[in-house]
Amino acid sequence: AQHVVGSETALSRSVQGLIHRTRRVGMAIVVSDLFDESGFQPGLDQLRYRRFDGHVLQLHDPKEADPALLGDVELMDVETGSLRKVTVTERNAREYQRLFQGHQQSVRDYCRNYGLGCTQSPSTIKYDDLILRMMREAGRAA
Repeated sequence: AQHVVGSETALSRSVQGLIHRTRRVGMAIVVSDLFDESGFQPGLDQLRYRRFDGHVLQLHDPKEADPALLGDVELMDVETGSLRKVTVTERNAREYQRLFQGHQQSVRDYCRNYGLGCTQSPSTIKYDDLILRMMREAGRAA
C-alpha cells in the first residue's frame, strides 16, 4: 500500500488496503518510520494474523535521532503540515532522545517477539547498502 505525502501515517489503514487487494499471502515489507499515533502494532498484527511473511524496514531522518535543537523553535510535522512553537531545553532534548530510542527498541522487541524481520536505518543510507543490511538482518532472524 502506498502512503500519500502530506497525510498522517495510518499503518492499519494501509495494511487493510493491501489485504483487500491481495488474494494470496506472501512477503510484505513495511517501509515506514512507524510514528503512528495509533501505534504501529495494530497494523503489523493484521499482517501476522493474515499469515504474511513480514519484514519491517523502519527509516528515520538522522535529525530525528539526534536533533540539534535548543531554545525557541518552530517544528513542522512533515506528514500533516501542522506547526508548533516550542522551547527546547537540554532536559527536553534528553527526554526526546530517550523516547526516540524507546520507540526504536519497542519496534525491535515487537519484531523479535513475533518473528518479523526488522531493519532500522537512517533515510540517508544508499539503496545498495540498505538492501545488504536487510539481507543480513533476514539472515540473523532465520
